[in-house]
Amino acid sequence: EAERCAEIALMTHGSFLAQGSPAELKARLPYQVVELPCADARKAAKALAGLTGIAGTQTFGDRVDILVSDVDAGLRDAEAALDAAGLVHGAGRRVSPTLENLFLHLLETEAPAA
Repeated sequence: EAERCAEIALMTHGSFLAQGSPAELKARLPYQVVELPCADARKAAKALAGLTGIAGTQTFGDRVDILVSDVDAGLRDAEAALDAAGLVHGAGRRVSPTLENLFLHLLETEAPAA
């Protein structure tokens, strides 16, 4: 629904995180997004935490979205880490950032302490 609005505001605990059109907001995400389907997305996110080149992970059902600066290197390193951990995954692919990606990133990096 928010994708159809001319302008939206992202808020948490009564504070504004960002405001603008959906396209403007998604352009604020300083990383590219790689989508990686996984049998256990939570375990996959834990296995990827702290890997060099991976700025963050976000779980959505049966997939983990990986925030990276370099798609090829990030995907290669992520798949190698999941293989080493014995975690089943599908083929990763670069996807366009979503408002959810931006919101979760802002919660981790800019949200005021609750």
